Amino acid sequence: MSEEIRNHKDLEVWKKVYIAEGAARKSKKEFIQFLYIALGSLSELETQIIIASRLEYLNNLDTLLEDLKFVRKLINGLIYYLKK
Repeated sequence: MSEEIRNHKDLEVWKKVYIAEGAARKSKKEFIQFLYIALGSLSELETQIIIASRLEYLNNLDTLLEDLKFVRKLINGLIYYLKK
């Protein structure tokens, strides 16, 4: 992240995941906590996707899991950046 970050819209992760609510938090610590909650929600979504696949509602499990992995990586990277 070499570019200057002015607000949440400058972040690549914001383009992939809706984190505007968290970006409006009053402090960096509070925003980081929100991002951890987002990771928990991502895990819940992963569980629901796996269940839907097992029930044969989905046929693109691998693609969806790769997307989740990518989003998880973005959020973790943002947390790491904010903690520096």
